[in-house]
Amino acid sequence: MFHAARALLCDKGFREKSHHALLVAIRELYAGKIERSLIQGFEHGMSLRQEADYGLKFSESGALDVIESAEKMFSRVQGLLKAK
Repeated sequence: MFHAARALLCDKGFREKSHHALLVAIRELYAGKIERSLIQGFEHGMSLRQEADYGLKFSESGALDVIESAEKMFSRVQGLLKAK
């Protein structure tokens, strides 16, 4: 999801400085173009990654949720970039 969102920012000529900055930029630049549920999935994935990397907390269900969200996000971003 991070790299898909990053591609959208690059397409607009921007570059993120952090994961959080990327999330804020996607919310602002793509409001109405990316479903709220996808942005929430991205934010949830960021939270789970943070917990796994720094808190050593992870689960199979969390991983499966992130995979599903990532597939949806990737598909949506592909559509946006191809529509140009």
